[in-house]
Amino acid sequence: MRTHLLIVALIGTGLGAGQTRLLAQQPSTASRVRYEARWDIQKSDVTDQLNSVYFVDIKTGWAVGRNNTILKTTDGGQTWNRVLEREDGGNEFHSVYFTDERDGWAQTGDILLHSSDGGETWRPASPLPDRKHLGEGAAVGAVRFQMGQMGTSDHVYVSEDGGTTWAVGSQLPRNDFEHIFVVDPQHMWVVGDYGRYAFTADGGATWREPKMPVNASLRKVYFVSPMLGWILPSDHNGGPLATKDGGNTWASQYAGAERNRPLRDIHFVNDREGFLLVGSNRDDVVYRTADGGVRWQTIGRLPAGRAAMSFPATDNGWVVGPGGYIVHYHLVPVPVGAK
Repeated sequence: MRTHLLIVALIGTGLGAGQTRLLAQQPSTASRVRYEARWDIQKSDVTDQLNSVYFVDIKTGWAVGRNNTILKTTDGGQTWNRVLEREDGGNEFHSVYFTDERDGWAQTGDILLHSSDGGETWRPASPLPDRKHLGEGAAVGAVRFQMGQMGTSDHVYVSEDGGTTWAVGSQLPRNDFEHIFVVDPQHMWVVGDYGRYAFTADGGATWREPKMPVNASLRKVYFVSPMLGWILPSDHNGGPLATKDGGNTWASQYAGAERNRPLRDIHFVNDREGFLLVGSNRDDVVYRTADGGVRWQTIGRLPAGRAAMSFPATDNGWVVGPGGYIVHYHLVPVPVGAK
């Protein structure tokens, strides 16, 4: 029996305003099933600010933040466990990323931790050559690509052994790039303030610096393939910048965001399905696209100040923020005829 899927708008209230409802239609009324999108707050058992979250699948994920906080779940967030002991005034982790269910990284401004056992234990990476402070980093497989502190370093350092040793890798065109994204060892992109942007398609042997269509600070870069990617500028026309040619040219996408609202995070599940987190001092909005950003729709309004999100699948995602806040987006089956 063939099943036809129909997406219809759901007028929500409170936390889930702007959700979508997915209706699976069957020829027989008795066999119809529909799925309602919901945002459910999860109990993290912490009150610390959470700055970053990453899920490798719909069960296994990590969240990090202030006061030495690293949390892990293996049941989709039903339970979260603190991995490191809490320390008042301790490390504030601003990013966490896993390349698979075992190999991951967590970072502060001065400390980079590596785990090879799914985040159960963490080991500090060695300092970068001649560098005390860290910039942003990225990982592909077992390889870590790390910048030094913005304004002081113009190299991308490379480690293939969990940060035990570092090689001085590619030299960047300048030392004031702030964010890096690596899709494979050949293709890297770096961005910074005042529209500063560069990319390489040959592992850093050469870098190109095409002129960007905005002069704004570029806060995040995200690619799903060597050709297809997005950048979040601080000054925007209602959405992110997008490229289809590896970063040679960029064009604005309109998501419906107010121009004075910051674009906080972006995450794509594949080349078409993606999510955008937009903030303000009123509320934060999560948008979804199913066509690579040509059209975006609102799927949720959250309390203001949310920090980051992770969507390992189109029907499962998590957003984190102040006070140990974690909320889960997912689809719930509802009997036909239920209100």
